[in-house]
Amino acid sequence: MSSRPPPPTGRPPAYAVASRMFGRTNLRPLVLGFTFVAAIWSLVWQIGAFKDIGSEKADGGNKLVVFDIIIGAVYAGVAVIEGIGFYAALSRRLAFAKIFVGLSIAVIFLVAGAELLRTIVHFAFKSTLINECINIATGKTRDPGFSIWGGFRVTSQNAPQFCDDLFNHDSFVVIVWFILATLVALFLASLAYSHYRQLLDPSFSRAQVRSDQVRLDNLRYEGHYGDQEDFHNPTGGYGGGQIPYPTFAPPPGPPPGFAGAGAGDGGSVPAYEGSKLPKYGYDSKDDLGLGGDFKEKGKVHDPFADDEN
Repeated sequence: MSSRPPPPTGRPPAYAVASRMFGRTNLRPLVLGFTFVAAIWSLVWQIGAFKDIGSEKADGGNKLVVFDIIIGAVYAGVAVIEGIGFYAALSRRLAFAKIFVGLSIAVIFLVAGAELLRTIVHFAFKSTLINECINIATGKTRDPGFSIWGGFRVTSQNAPQFCDDLFNHDSFVVIVWFILATLVALFLASLAYSHYRQLLDPSFSRAQVRSDQVRLDNLRYEGHYGDQEDFHNPTGGYGGGQIPYPTFAPPPGPPPGFAGAGAGDGGSVPAYEGSKLPKYGYDSKDDLGLGGDFKEKGKVHDPFADDEN
């Protein structure tokens, strides 16, 4: 007996946002792309957090070292999980895809927790961060960004104001990044589940019909207009032949402009009377004119008689 789970039935659940967004689209390329980017992004944050450990110790931020270790370890784990998801999509193995679904749910809590911890540390250790900034920035030239005037030199007099402005700017960035990172983790978890749902459905892996193979006669109008007439097969059951002409009852009376025999007597055809028919004899030479149309015998040439001469 196969241990493969049965294919899903019914509509995707509410948390399968990716299935609702992309429908029957193959999600494998999306999973490959998003997991690759997420793994690289996690490695960048991990390296940055571990690099901060040395600078924290050198500039008097020893209280922040433990938080850098925690955040770096979290993003190292996220990078490993995204690597598993990349392999699951690349190999199309159902077991790894199922594991990645559970791990992607854990990524939501890991990323949200790490960014929440970063936000709390940012506001809870404000004075420590500002003092560390003053120690690093004093005596150095800073470029404020896209300025046509170039950079400026930070002195002991303007260093507190410079670091305070920098802290306020970072406060906004930290909050926005916390929200954005959590939403991205939620979307990746939904994408992982939707991809696993596709792998469970054996019919989805069959060859899809190409767009140029779709026949127009298979397309139907929906709703009111689709029930009125068969636009794609107007001949119905006649096999593509001529549509039969419609039948109707003729109007009463004779056709227009008809004036036959006896029209003056009411338009009726006269009755048959044999006595009124012209009489022709067997010997046209002797009988021609007797009771016929020619009254004077001998003056009429019979075209049907034999010429005696």
